[in-house]
Amino acid sequence: FIEESRRLKIPILPPDVNASVGDFAIEGKAVHDRERDAPATGAIRFGLTAIKGVGGSLVEGIIGERKESGPFKHLYEFADRTKPFGMNRTALEALIRAGALDGMDANRRKLLNCVDGALSYADTQNRSRLAGQDSLFGGDGGPQSVSYPALPECDAPGRSENLSMEKEVIGIYVSDHPLRGHERTITQNSTHTCASIAEQDEQVFVKIAGVIAKMRVIVTKSEGKRMASIVLEDFTGQATAVAFPATFEKLKDVLHKDTVVQLSGYVMHREMRGEKSIELRIEEVKKLEAELDLGNGAGGNARGIVTLVVPRATKTQFMKLRRIIEESPGDYEVLLSFPADGNCHQVYLTHHVKPDDLFKRAVQDCLYRCDIDILDHNNLGMAA
Repeated sequence: FIEESRRLKIPILPPDVNASVGDFAIEGKAVHDRERDAPATGAIRFGLTAIKGVGGSLVEGIIGERKESGPFKHLYEFADRTKPFGMNRTALEALIRAGALDGMDANRRKLLNCVDGALSYADTQNRSRLAGQDSLFGGDGGPQSVSYPALPECDAPGRSENLSMEKEVIGIYVSDHPLRGHERTITQNSTHTCASIAEQDEQVFVKIAGVIAKMRVIVTKSEGKRMASIVLEDFTGQATAVAFPATFEKLKDVLHKDTVVQLSGYVMHREMRGEKSIELRIEEVKKLEAELDLGNGAGGNARGIVTLVVPRATKTQFMKLRRIIEESPGDYEVLLSFPADGNCHQVYLTHHVKPDDLFKRAVQDCLYRCDIDILDHNNLGMAA
Protein backbone atom coordinates (compact mmCIF):
# COMPACT_ATOMS: atom_id res chain seq x y z
CA PHE A 1 0.00 0.00 0.00
CA ILE A 2 2.88 2.37 0.75
CA GLU A 3 4.50 1.78 -2.65
CA GLU A 4 1.12 2.15 -4.38
CA SER A 5 0.54 5.44 -2.55
CA ARG A 6 3.92 6.72 -3.67
CA ARG A 7 3.11 5.60 -7.22
CA LEU A 8 0.00 7.80 -7.01
CA LYS A 9 2.10 10.67 -5.62
CA ILE A 10 0.46 10.43 -2.17
CA PRO A 11 3.22 11.05 0.40
CA ILE A 12 3.43 8.69 3.37
CA LEU A 13 4.49 10.52 6.54
CA PRO A 14 6.03 8.77 9.55
CA PRO A 15 4.42 9.02 13.00
CA ASP A 16 5.00 12.31 14.81
CA VAL A 17 4.11 13.13 18.41
CA ASN A 18 3.24 16.67 17.30
CA ALA A 19 1.08 15.71 14.31
CA SER A 20 -0.18 12.12 14.57
CA VAL A 21 -3.42 10.94 16.08
CA GLY A 22 -3.98 7.37 17.20
CA ASP A 23 -4.82 5.86 13.81
CA PHE A 24 -3.90 6.73 10.21
CA ALA A 25 -5.01 10.23 9.23
CA ILE A 26 -5.20 12.39 6.12
CA GLU A 27 -3.25 15.65 6.16
CA GLY A 28 -4.60 17.93 3.47
CA LYS A 29 -6.47 16.63 0.45
CA ALA A 30 -5.07 13.15 -0.20
CA VAL A 31 -7.62 11.90 -2.71
CA HIS A 32 -6.43 10.96 -6.19
CA ASP A 33 -8.72 12.27 -8.95
CA ARG A 34 -8.69 9.27 -11.29
CA GLU A 35 -10.99 10.87 -13.87
CA ARG A 36 -8.66 13.80 -14.38
CA ASP A 37 -5.50 11.84 -13.57
CA ALA A 38 -4.74 14.51 -10.98
CA PRO A 39 -2.18 13.69 -8.30
CA ALA A 40 -3.06 13.95 -4.64
CA THR A 41 -2.26 17.20 -2.87
CA GLY A 42 -2.12 15.83 0.67
CA ALA A 43 -0.51 13.02 2.61
CA ILE A 44 -1.24 10.01 4.82
CA ARG A 45 0.16 10.29 8.34
CA PHE A 46 0.98 7.18 10.37
CA GLY A 47 -0.75 6.95 13.74
CA LEU A 48 1.02 6.50 17.07
CA THR A 49 -0.78 3.21 17.82
CA ALA A 50 1.10 1.64 14.89
CA ILE A 51 4.27 1.69 17.02
CA LYS A 52 5.03 -1.47 18.98
CA GLY A 53 5.40 -0.85 22.71
CA VAL A 54 3.27 2.29 22.78
CA GLY A 55 -0.05 1.59 24.48
CA GLY A 56 -3.42 3.10 23.67
CA SER A 57 -3.76 4.97 26.98
CA LEU A 58 -0.33 6.55 26.51
CA VAL A 59 -1.26 7.62 22.97
CA GLU A 60 -4.45 9.24 24.26
CA GLY A 61 -2.40 11.03 26.91
CA ILE A 62 0.14 12.34 24.37
CA ILE A 63 -2.60 13.66 22.08
CA GLY A 64 -4.59 15.20 24.94
CA GLU A 65 -1.53 16.88 26.46
CA ARG A 66 -0.52 18.25 23.06
CA LYS A 67 -3.99 19.74 22.53
CA GLU A 68 -4.09 21.27 26.01
CA SER A 69 -0.55 22.64 26.38
CA GLY A 70 0.84 22.90 22.87
CA PRO A 71 3.47 21.01 20.86
CA PHE A 72 6.42 19.19 22.39
CA LYS A 73 9.78 20.87 21.76
CA HIS A 74 12.40 19.01 23.81
CA LEU A 75 13.00 15.38 24.80
CA TYR A 76 13.09 16.22 28.54
CA GLU A 77 9.89 18.26 28.23
CA PHE A 78 8.18 15.45 26.34
CA ALA A 79 9.13 12.85 28.97
CA ASP A 80 8.03 15.18 31.77
CA ARG A 81 4.62 16.02 30.29
CA THR A 82 3.80 12.43 29.32
CA LYS A 83 5.08 10.68 32.44
CA PRO A 84 1.65 10.84 34.17
CA PHE A 85 0.18 8.84 31.27
CA GLY A 86 2.59 5.93 31.64
CA MET A 87 5.65 6.97 29.65
CA ASN A 88 8.49 4.49 30.24
CA ARG A 89 11.77 3.42 28.65
CA THR A 90 10.19 0.93 26.23
CA ALA A 91 7.65 3.42 24.89
CA LEU A 92 10.07 6.36 24.67
CA GLU A 93 12.70 4.35 22.81
CA ALA A 94 10.06 2.97 20.45
CA LEU A 95 8.77 6.47 19.65
CA ILE A 96 12.32 7.64 18.92
CA ARG A 97 13.11 4.63 16.72
CA ALA A 98 9.90 5.16 14.75
CA GLY A 99 10.91 8.75 13.99
CA ALA A 100 8.04 10.19 16.03
CA LEU A 101 10.43 12.65 17.75
CA ASP A 102 12.36 13.65 14.62
CA GLY A 103 10.65 17.05 14.75
CA MET A 104 12.49 17.79 18.00
CA ASP A 105 15.84 16.42 16.81
CA ALA A 106 16.43 14.35 13.67
CA ASN A 107 19.44 12.59 15.26
CA ARG A 108 17.73 9.52 16.69
CA ARG A 109 20.96 8.19 18.20
CA LYS A 110 21.36 11.41 20.21
CA LEU A 111 17.81 11.06 21.54
CA LEU A 112 18.30 7.39 22.40
CA ASN A 113 21.48 8.24 24.31
CA CYS A 114 19.49 10.67 26.47
CA VAL A 115 16.50 8.47 27.33
CA ASP A 116 17.78 7.72 30.84
CA GLY A 117 18.37 11.38 31.61
CA ALA A 118 14.96 12.40 30.28
CA LEU A 119 13.09 9.75 32.28
CA SER A 120 15.07 10.57 35.44
CA TYR A 121 14.23 14.26 35.00
CA ALA A 122 10.56 13.40 34.46
CA ASP A 123 10.50 11.25 37.62
CA THR A 124 12.01 14.08 39.69
CA GLN A 125 9.62 16.70 38.33
CA ASN A 126 6.55 14.53 38.83
CA ARG A 127 7.54 13.60 42.39
CA SER A 128 8.03 17.29 43.17
CA ARG A 129 4.60 18.15 41.84
CA LEU A 130 2.98 15.33 43.76
CA ALA A 131 4.68 16.60 46.91
CA GLY A 132 3.33 20.08 46.25
CA GLN A 133 6.75 21.64 45.71
CA ASP A 134 7.53 24.44 43.28
CA SER A 135 9.22 23.70 39.99
CA LEU A 136 12.99 23.65 40.03
CA PHE A 137 12.91 26.20 37.23
CA GLY A 138 10.59 28.71 38.76
CA GLY A 139 7.11 27.50 39.39
CA ASP A 140 4.15 28.07 37.15
CA GLY A 141 5.61 29.47 33.96
CA GLY A 142 4.56 26.29 32.12
CA PRO A 143 6.55 24.19 29.74
CA GLN A 144 7.24 27.05 27.36
CA SER A 145 9.29 29.01 29.95
CA VAL A 146 11.52 26.17 31.12
CA SER A 147 15.12 25.94 29.91
CA TYR A 148 16.08 22.33 29.26
CA PRO A 149 19.65 21.01 29.02
CA ALA A 150 21.32 20.71 25.62
CA LEU A 151 21.63 17.10 24.52
CA PRO A 152 25.21 15.87 23.95
CA GLU A 153 26.09 15.69 20.26
CA CYS A 154 26.99 12.43 18.53
CA ASP A 155 27.19 11.04 15.02
CA ALA A 156 23.75 10.71 13.43
CA PRO A 157 22.67 7.26 12.20
CA GLY A 158 22.65 6.70 8.46
CA ARG A 159 19.59 6.09 6.31
CA SER A 160 19.87 2.30 6.62
CA GLU A 161 20.06 2.43 10.42
CA ASN A 162 17.05 4.75 10.64
CA LEU A 163 15.06 2.47 8.35
CA SER A 164 16.09 -0.56 10.39
CA MET A 165 14.78 1.18 13.52
CA GLU A 166 11.45 1.89 11.81
CA LYS A 167 11.13 -1.72 10.66
CA GLU A 168 11.85 -2.92 14.21
CA VAL A 169 9.08 -0.92 15.91
CA ILE A 170 6.52 -0.46 13.11
CA GLY A 171 7.05 -3.65 11.15
CA ILE A 172 7.56 -1.93 7.78
CA TYR A 173 9.71 0.80 6.26
CA VAL A 174 7.88 4.15 6.41
CA SER A 175 10.03 7.18 5.64
CA ASP A 176 11.75 5.45 2.73
CA HIS A 177 12.75 2.00 1.48
CA PRO A 178 16.28 0.59 1.90
CA LEU A 179 16.37 -0.30 -1.79
CA ARG A 180 15.56 3.24 -2.94
CA GLY A 181 18.35 4.22 -5.29
CA HIS A 182 18.88 0.58 -6.29
CA GLU A 183 15.96 0.36 -8.74
CA ARG A 184 18.23 -0.24 -11.71
CA THR A 185 20.29 -2.90 -9.92
CA ILE A 186 17.16 -4.76 -8.79
CA THR A 187 15.54 -4.57 -12.23
CA GLN A 188 18.60 -5.77 -14.13
CA ASN A 189 19.09 -8.77 -11.85
CA SER A 190 15.51 -10.08 -11.70
CA THR A 191 13.33 -12.24 -13.89
CA HIS A 192 10.49 -12.06 -11.36
CA THR A 193 9.40 -9.86 -8.47
CA CYS A 194 9.11 -11.14 -4.91
CA ALA A 195 5.33 -10.73 -5.01
CA SER A 196 5.06 -12.86 -8.16
CA ILE A 197 6.73 -15.92 -6.60
CA ALA A 198 3.43 -16.93 -4.99
CA GLU A 199 1.87 -17.15 -8.48
CA GLN A 200 4.50 -19.43 -10.04
CA ASP A 201 4.18 -23.14 -10.79
CA GLU A 202 6.42 -25.62 -9.04
CA GLN A 203 9.95 -26.05 -10.39
CA VAL A 204 9.90 -22.77 -12.33
CA PHE A 205 13.42 -21.30 -12.37
CA VAL A 206 13.51 -17.66 -11.22
CA LYS A 207 15.94 -14.92 -10.29
CA ILE A 208 14.80 -12.39 -7.70
CA ALA A 209 16.76 -9.47 -6.30
CA GLY A 210 16.26 -7.46 -3.13
CA VAL A 211 17.41 -6.96 0.42
CA ILE A 212 17.59 -9.82 2.92
CA ALA A 213 15.03 -8.58 5.45
CA LYS A 214 15.20 -11.63 7.73
CA MET A 215 17.42 -14.69 8.02
CA ARG A 216 17.09 -17.62 10.40
CA VAL A 217 19.71 -20.36 10.62
CA ILE A 218 18.24 -23.78 11.43
CA VAL A 219 19.99 -26.96 12.53
CA THR A 220 18.48 -30.10 11.01
CA LYS A 221 17.32 -32.74 13.49
CA SER A 222 18.40 -35.73 11.42
CA GLU A 223 22.01 -34.78 10.64
CA GLY A 224 22.68 -31.71 12.76
CA LYS A 225 23.61 -29.64 9.70
CA ARG A 226 22.85 -25.96 9.26
CA MET A 227 20.41 -24.50 6.73
CA ALA A 228 18.74 -21.10 6.41
CA SER A 229 15.29 -19.63 5.93
CA ILE A 230 15.45 -16.22 4.28
CA VAL A 231 12.92 -13.45 3.64
CA LEU A 232 13.90 -11.38 0.61
CA GLU A 233 12.18 -8.03 0.07
CA ASP A 234 11.88 -5.83 -3.02
CA PHE A 235 9.51 -2.96 -3.84
CA THR A 236 6.59 -5.34 -4.48
CA GLY A 237 6.72 -7.29 -1.23
CA GLN A 238 8.47 -10.29 0.27
CA ALA A 239 9.33 -13.85 -0.74
CA THR A 240 10.55 -16.72 1.43
CA ALA A 241 13.59 -18.68 0.25
CA VAL A 242 15.34 -21.73 1.68
CA ALA A 243 19.01 -22.66 1.51
CA PHE A 244 19.32 -26.36 2.29
CA PRO A 245 22.47 -27.62 4.10
CA ALA A 246 24.71 -28.24 1.07
CA THR A 247 23.76 -24.89 -0.49
CA PHE A 248 24.03 -22.99 2.80
CA GLU A 249 27.52 -24.36 3.46
CA LYS A 250 28.59 -23.15 0.02
CA LEU A 251 26.93 -19.71 0.22
CA LYS A 252 26.96 -18.84 3.94
CA ASP A 253 29.60 -16.11 3.51
CA VAL A 254 27.28 -14.19 1.17
CA LEU A 255 24.04 -14.60 3.12
CA HIS A 256 23.75 -11.78 5.66
CA LYS A 257 20.80 -9.72 6.84
CA ASP A 258 20.43 -6.24 5.26
CA THR A 259 22.57 -7.07 2.21
CA VAL A 260 21.32 -6.67 -1.37
CA VAL A 261 21.51 -9.94 -3.27
CA GLN A 262 20.23 -11.87 -6.26
CA LEU A 263 18.75 -15.28 -5.40
CA SER A 264 18.48 -17.89 -8.14
CA GLY A 265 16.60 -21.13 -7.75
CA TYR A 266 13.44 -23.16 -8.24
CA VAL A 267 9.95 -22.50 -6.92
CA MET A 268 8.75 -25.06 -4.35
CA HIS A 269 5.17 -25.79 -3.29
CA ARG A 270 5.34 -27.12 0.27
CA GLU A 271 2.89 -28.23 2.93
CA MET A 272 3.77 -28.50 6.63
CA ARG A 273 1.28 -29.22 9.41
CA GLY A 274 -1.58 -28.60 7.01
CA GLU A 275 -0.29 -25.19 5.92
CA LYS A 276 0.69 -24.64 2.31
CA SER A 277 3.48 -22.30 1.26
CA ILE A 278 5.32 -21.31 -1.91
CA GLU A 279 9.04 -20.75 -1.46
CA LEU A 280 12.24 -20.52 -3.46
CA ARG A 281 14.81 -23.30 -3.19
CA ILE A 282 18.08 -21.40 -3.47
CA GLU A 283 20.72 -22.66 -5.89
CA GLU A 284 22.92 -19.58 -6.23
CA VAL A 285 23.39 -16.25 -4.46
CA LYS A 286 25.09 -13.18 -5.89
CA LYS A 287 25.87 -10.16 -3.74
CA LEU A 288 24.83 -7.03 -5.62
CA GLU A 289 25.89 -4.22 -3.31
CA ALA A 290 28.19 -4.06 -0.30
CA GLU A 291 26.10 -1.42 1.47
CA LEU A 292 22.58 -0.04 1.26
CA ASP A 293 23.59 3.61 1.60
CA LEU A 294 25.12 4.20 -1.83
CA GLY A 295 23.25 7.37 -2.75
CA ASN A 296 19.78 8.52 -3.69
CA GLY A 297 19.67 7.94 -7.41
CA ALA A 298 20.19 5.13 -9.85
CA GLY A 299 21.83 5.54 -13.19
CA GLY A 300 24.27 8.38 -12.50
CA ASN A 301 22.74 11.85 -12.79
CA ALA A 302 19.40 10.65 -14.15
CA ARG A 303 16.40 12.25 -12.47
CA GLY A 304 14.41 9.03 -12.67
CA ILE A 305 13.37 6.05 -14.78
CA VAL A 306 10.59 5.74 -17.36
CA THR A 307 9.51 2.10 -17.69
CA LEU A 308 7.66 1.12 -20.86
CA VAL A 309 5.94 -2.24 -20.43
CA VAL A 310 5.54 -3.68 -23.94
CA PRO A 311 3.60 -6.97 -24.14
CA ARG A 312 3.68 -7.01 -27.96
CA ALA A 313 4.91 -4.77 -30.80
CA THR A 314 5.79 -4.93 -34.48
CA LYS A 315 9.07 -3.84 -36.07
CA THR A 316 7.34 -0.77 -37.50
CA GLN A 317 6.06 0.21 -34.06
CA PHE A 318 9.55 -0.14 -32.59
CA MET A 319 10.99 2.10 -35.31
CA LYS A 320 8.33 4.72 -34.52
CA LEU A 321 9.01 4.37 -30.77
CA ARG A 322 12.70 4.96 -31.41
CA ARG A 323 11.91 8.25 -33.18
CA ILE A 324 9.64 9.34 -30.32
CA ILE A 325 12.41 8.69 -27.80
CA GLU A 326 15.05 10.49 -29.88
CA GLU A 327 12.75 13.50 -30.30
CA SER A 328 12.00 13.78 -26.55
CA PRO A 329 15.42 14.40 -24.93
CA GLY A 330 15.41 14.77 -21.15
CA ASP A 331 16.95 13.47 -17.94
CA TYR A 332 14.96 10.26 -17.32
CA GLU A 333 16.40 6.85 -18.18
CA VAL A 334 14.29 4.56 -20.37
CA LEU A 335 13.68 0.92 -19.45
CA LEU A 336 11.89 -1.37 -21.91
CA SER A 337 10.16 -4.28 -20.19
CA PHE A 338 8.92 -7.27 -22.22
CA PRO A 339 6.70 -9.63 -20.17
CA ALA A 340 6.19 -13.13 -21.58
CA ASP A 341 5.20 -16.48 -20.07
CA GLY A 342 5.72 -15.35 -16.49
CA ASN A 343 9.22 -13.99 -17.23
CA CYS A 344 10.24 -10.42 -17.89
CA HIS A 345 13.10 -9.38 -20.18
CA GLN A 346 14.28 -5.82 -19.53
CA VAL A 347 16.60 -3.51 -21.45
CA TYR A 348 17.93 -0.05 -20.55
CA LEU A 349 18.32 2.36 -23.48
CA THR A 350 21.16 4.83 -23.95
CA HIS A 351 18.77 7.73 -24.69
CA HIS A 352 17.20 9.74 -21.86
CA VAL A 353 13.77 11.31 -22.25
CA LYS A 354 11.44 13.98 -20.88
CA PRO A 355 8.25 12.09 -19.87
CA ASP A 356 5.79 14.94 -20.35
CA ASP A 357 2.19 14.57 -21.54
CA LEU A 358 3.25 14.92 -25.20
CA PHE A 359 5.71 12.04 -24.85
CA LYS A 360 3.19 9.81 -23.07
CA ARG A 361 0.48 10.46 -25.66
CA ALA A 362 2.89 9.70 -28.51
CA VAL A 363 3.95 6.41 -26.90
CA GLN A 364 0.35 5.40 -26.26
CA ASP A 365 -0.57 6.18 -29.88
CA CYS A 366 2.37 4.11 -31.06
CA LEU A 367 1.96 1.15 -28.69
CA TYR A 368 -1.69 0.78 -27.80
CA ARG A 369 -1.17 -1.70 -24.93
CA CYS A 370 1.94 -0.08 -23.46
CA ASP A 371 1.91 0.73 -19.74
CA ILE A 372 4.04 3.70 -18.69
CA ASP A 373 5.49 4.00 -15.18
CA ILE A 374 7.55 7.02 -14.14
CA LEU A 375 9.83 6.82 -11.11
CA ASP A 376 11.19 10.12 -9.85
CA HIS A 377 14.30 9.74 -7.66
CA ASN A 378 13.79 13.19 -6.12
CA ASN A 379 10.22 12.50 -4.99
CA LEU A 380 10.84 8.86 -4.05
CA GLY A 381 7.66 7.87 -5.84
CA MET A 382 6.14 6.65 -9.04
CA ALA A 383 3.40 8.11 -11.18
CA ALA A 384 1.59 6.28 -13.96
